Amino acid sequence: MIALAAAIVAPRFTSSEPESVAAPPITGPASGANPPDLSTMTPEQAAGNLYDRVMRTLSAGDTAQAMSFVPMAISAYGMVGELDNDGLYHLAVLELVSNDPAAARETAGEILAREPNHLFGLITAGQAENMLGNSEEAASLYSQFLESYDSEIALERAEYAEHEPALPDMRAEAERLANQP
Repeated sequence: MIALAAAIVAPRFTSSEPESVAAPPITGPASGANPPDLSTMTPEQAAGNLYDRVMRTLSAGDTAQAMSFVPMAISAYGMVGELDNDGLYHLAVLELVSNDPAAARETAGEILAREPNHLFGLITAGQAENMLGNSEEAASLYSQFLESYDSEIALERAEYAEHEPALPDMRAEAERLANQP
């Protein structure tokens, strides 16, 4: 599941660059750079910074470091207050990475309660249902993702633009799993 979550969000760090270029360097004690001072950031900035760090370390293959930041990132999103759909998507991905599909499904449900065809709500809900062993419900969500894809993209939501490099991977996943038994 960690690889799946990384595959969905990691392209936002690399796909706008040539394939031979690595993801941005990871800062922190292990890299010799000082980590950002989260205490000087707004709750939104701190949560986003931690989410980005988890995704970068996952995309770099450093699962242990990524997992060490997941609880802190989830906690940071809890301090933000009301999250927008992009924040809820980030939280759901972190919950999937932390192997908490029930929480991820609940978070994805918050997105879908606001926007029933939101691609990020549908994809994370489908992933959560798969992890929970509910393959029929997952297939239904993936089918809804595919049916909604073109009309949702046409809405030009800011979060779709931010994660545009990941959208083809999401679509490929939905196509692969929409017809599962």
